[in-house]
Amino acid sequence: MRTVTAGGLGIFLAMSFLISPSLAAGPSFTGAFQGTGRACNGALYIRTKTVSWLTPFSQCRKVPYEVIERNQKGDERRFAFHLKQRNQACLFDVLYLYHSDTPNPDIGWHVIGYATQEEYQADKQDGYTANSPRS
Repeated sequence: MRTVTAGGLGIFLAMSFLISPSLAAGPSFTGAFQGTGRACNGALYIRTKTVSWLTPFSQCRKVPYEVIERNQKGDERRFAFHLKQRNQACLFDVLYLYHSDTPNPDIGWHVIGYATQEEYQADKQDGYTANSPRS
């Protein structure tokens, strides 16, 4: 499994975000997420038709997307977005957004960027272990 990051800073990039969500009723999901720390510094904006993921390593600005996964069980939420028409500065084809099964919707969000849909599908088959430590 290989998820691209710029600057050779690792095999994958996973970020935990503090969130200011807007969980709209119905099929739309939008939110503004802010990450902190060296590797997690950046912002993720999910709008009704575009997504922006701005980090020191990748600049995905207002990229149209399609939702390829959307699941909710209790407080757990999982979304996967296929990015369309991205530019060279955007290193990811798929963004996977996950909220753990905790009652506070303002914390506990994680995002993983995948270079290809195949890498996303392989990680999905493995139970989303790309951001887990390996021994």
